Amino acid sequence: MQLKSFNKFIKDVIVEGRRLQRHDITGKQTTTRRFTDTQIIGFIISVISVLLLPQGLSKDFAGYAISFLGIFIGLFSSIVISMYDKRANLFEHYDDKIQTDKAKTLIVKNYLVQFTGLTSYAIFLAIILIVLLSLILLFQKLSLNIFKFHFVESKSQINFTTIKNFFCVLVVILQRYLTLYFLFNFFIITLFSITSYFSFLSSQYKSIKLKND
Repeated sequence: MQLKSFNKFIKDVIVEGRRLQRHDITGKQTTTRRFTDTQIIGFIISVISVLLLPQGLSKDFAGYAISFLGIFIGLFSSIVISMYDKRANLFEHYDDKIQTDKAKTLIVKNYLVQFTGLTSYAIFLAIILIVLLSLILLFQKLSLNIFKFHFVESKSQINFTTIKNFFCVLVVILQRYLTLYFLFNFFIITLFSITSYFSFLSSQYKSIKLKND
């Protein structure tokens, strides 16, 4: 696979996933801000969690989370495939439908686009999280206590060791923040996907008219 094509596919998933978080099922933009409410909440929770967990996430938690994410990747992948199969019958005899049925078809189409985009974005987040959590299992230094370090009091204390420690702590904090932030976003998108999928199936079942002989 060419790197250019690979980057394009990843960029498309990220851009579409972020866009859909700011739009509803009708395509209407729900906020003009750069970040949504859940993203702001996720940022705050992640920063607080980094401070409350000076040694970061445990290896046991990382192992369980990786298994959990693997299960959801398989589940979401199968749902996305089933949604694509749904597309095959979506526009069948569309031109012959009355206006009311066309409007319902458009709603279903918009839902499929939103669900597929957000679910694909959740799968991408899960893959990134597996990589970040795997680092905890592989590198012992990611479990260091960040509060054991402090800033130098004078320029004379700046040397190779202090500079190395600074960047080491910075990398650890960044890894912990990204892990917690992506976990929160994955949870929110997963919760939305599951509830919206249930709502979609429920509306489809209710639209089926059966006669009781």
